[in-house]
Amino acid sequence: MLGATLAVAVGAQRRKGWPIVILAALAGMFPDWDALSSHISPQSYRVGHRVWGHNLFAVTLAGIVLGLLGYWISQSCTKSTDLDSTNGERQAGEAGFWIVLCVLIMWSHPLLDFLYCGWDRNVDWPVRLLWPIVPEGYGRPWMPWNDWGASAILLAGLFTTILVRRHRQLSACVFLALLVSYVAIRGATVQWGK
Repeated sequence: MLGATLAVAVGAQRRKGWPIVILAALAGMFPDWDALSSHISPQSYRVGHRVWGHNLFAVTLAGIVLGLLGYWISQSCTKSTDLDSTNGERQAGEAGFWIVLCVLIMWSHPLLDFLYCGWDRNVDWPVRLLWPIVPEGYGRPWMPWNDWGASAILLAGLFTTILVRRHRQLSACVFLALLVSYVAIRGATVQWGK
């Protein structure tokens, strides 16, 4: 949900339509592919989740690939007969837009998980952001990993963004500000409230 909200907030939906918002939503969820390890065993899940798909190297590479895939799909759906030299520059800029958007959205997932990692000042589920180079996990337990407040804010934001056609980008920005405020206030009460 964060990926879709971010895409609307930066105006991607106005430029590229709803397909880029759907791709952004997928990019935001993609780092959790490492949760598939739960189907192998509980131990592999404890060892692999928040490691394999959540490190910054994996999310950057996956963001580039997903951005290129999104760009390729968008280009295959549009027909361009303009073959002048500026067309190549424009296409490179468009590909760059898709890649940067997907990489930034993918980075948002492990960086938020860095804050969603424990309860009551204890890091019980750190994120290995720099794995495999640095094996240690990092975390700042501002939110328990099962807190639903942020999800409720993002869900309300998506519904509002869909319903309020005229001010979609503003609506997405407002709900992102609410999300940041919620996480900051919640984190401050956990860190300094006791």
